[in-house]
Amino acid sequence: MLGLPLWSMGQGEMVLLKAELWCGDKPCNTYISGKIGNASFAGKSNSIRVKVKPASEVPIRIDNNWKILYPLHNRIPLPRDTNLVVRIILAADDGGRNYQAILREIAGIQAEFDQISSQQQASMDLTDKKFEYLNDNLALILKEQIINYEKIKAENDRLALLEKEKEIKRIAKLRLQTYKDLSVILDHYVVAIQDVRDSWEREKRVIFTSYKAVDRINVQLEKYNLAFQDLEKNRNRIISQIGVGWSEGSHLYNRARITLEYALDDLHRGLILPSNTLLTDVNNLNNRVPKKYRRRKVDIVRDIEDFVYKLTKGINILVDRKREVYNQMQP
Repeated sequence: MLGLPLWSMGQGEMVLLKAELWCGDKPCNTYISGKIGNASFAGKSNSIRVKVKPASEVPIRIDNNWKILYPLHNRIPLPRDTNLVVRIILAADDGGRNYQAILREIAGIQAEFDQISSQQQASMDLTDKKFEYLNDNLALILKEQIINYEKIKAENDRLALLEKEKEIKRIAKLRLQTYKDLSVILDHYVVAIQDVRDSWEREKRVIFTSYKAVDRINVQLEKYNLAFQDLEKNRNRIISQIGVGWSEGSHLYNRARITLEYALDDLHRGLILPSNTLLTDVNNLNNRVPKKYRRRKVDIVRDIEDFVYKLTKGINILVDRKREVYNQMQP
C-alpha cells in the first residue's frame, strides 16, 4: 500500500485545514465541539477552519455524544491542497446500532482505494485524490445505511404497535372474563348467605315447636356450603387474574382481596360456623335431653336474635364492598 506523503516540517510553520461536519448523510446543524490537533472548535456551523502543524495525519476529538465514522481511528490525513475540504462524518452515539457495520464498509472502501493506488503508483498528490474518492463514496454508504436503518426501525415500530394492540385486547378480554367469574361466584355466595339469614329470621318463631323448621334451616345451610366452597376454591385464581388485568397493588386488587377475605373469614368462620351450635342447642331443647346438657330457651332465643343481627350487618357490609369492586372493574 502506498504511504501518505509527509509534510516537510518548518519551524513554527502552520497550515490551514478546512473541514465540514456531517451528521450521517447531511451537514450537521446542531451544537458540536471538539479539537483538531491543538485547535479547538465549537458551534452549530458545520464549517470548520483551523490552523494545524503540517503532518501526515492530525488527531481529532469530538466532545459531544457523537461517534466519528470518518476519518478512521480519529485521525485526519492532511491534504497538501489547502483548498480541499475534509469531510468529517459523525453518527449519534446510539449504543452501537449500525456503527460497526458502517465502519467496516468505510474500511473496505479505503482498502480498495489503497490497493488501486499501490498498483498505479500515483504521484505525490495521491492524498488529495484519496479525499475526493472517499468523500464521494462515503455519503452513498451512509445514506444506504440510514435508509436501511429507518426501514428496520419503521418495521420494528409497526410490530411493536401490533404487539401493544394485541396485549391491550388480551388484557381487555382477561378483565371481562375476570369480572364474569367474580360476579357469578360472589353473587351466588351473597344470595346463599342471605337465604341462611332469612331462614333463621323466619324459622325462629316456630323452631321450638316444629322439627321441620330445623330441617329447613339445614337445607339452606347445605346450599350455602356449596357457594362457600366455590368461592374458597376460586379466590386465589380470581385475585391472581385481577393482579394481571389491573396490576398487583392497585386499589382494585386490594379491595377485591379484602372483600373475599371478609366473606370467607369474617362471615363464614366468624358467624356461620359458630351458628351451628345454635342448632345443637335447639335440638337438645326440643328432644328434652337432660337439663345439664341443654341451655335455657330464653338464652337460645337471645343468641339467635344476636346472630341474625350480626349476620345482617355483615351481609350489608359485604354487599357494599362487592358493589365498590364491581364499579372499579367496569371499563
